[in-house]
Amino acid sequence: MKPATATTRRLWPASLLGVAIGLGSCTGVEPALIGAAVNGAQTGVSLFSGAEVWIYEIAEFEPVVEAVEQTEKELALRKLNEVREDGRYWVYYRFAKHAKLVVEVRRQTPTVTSIEVDVPDKDQQGMASLFLKRVLDRIEAQPAP
Repeated sequence: MKPATATTRRLWPASLLGVAIGLGSCTGVEPALIGAAVNGAQTGVSLFSGAEVWIYEIAEFEPVVEAVEQTEKELALRKLNEVREDGRYWVYYRFAKHAKLVVEVRRQTPTVTSIEVDVPDKDQQGMASLFLKRVLDRIEAQPAP
């Protein structure tokens, strides 16, 4: 079996969305299928708890760290602190007046990396979601390991 390409990974969620729209006319099933199609655009698993978001992606550690650093520049975040250890990258950002964003990247296996994005308040969760989306867009643009 050949590994999934970026194009393949993007096409199958679209086909799920088509099925959801086709079945959703009177079954009431469409919200669950649309959620599966949207989440299926990623190669990993997302977990949400309060104002924290964790995601496990099929991606090597260093390219994920690079994606985090590129997203920091794109969103014009102010880096306050960072820690780099073997298989772990932790960074603390400020945005707006007193808002903060904490990102932790961990190597789980040679091909699986977790990303945790945390904000202290739920009203700042939009920035956490945007940050993670932009990181995932960058990871998705890279070839699969």
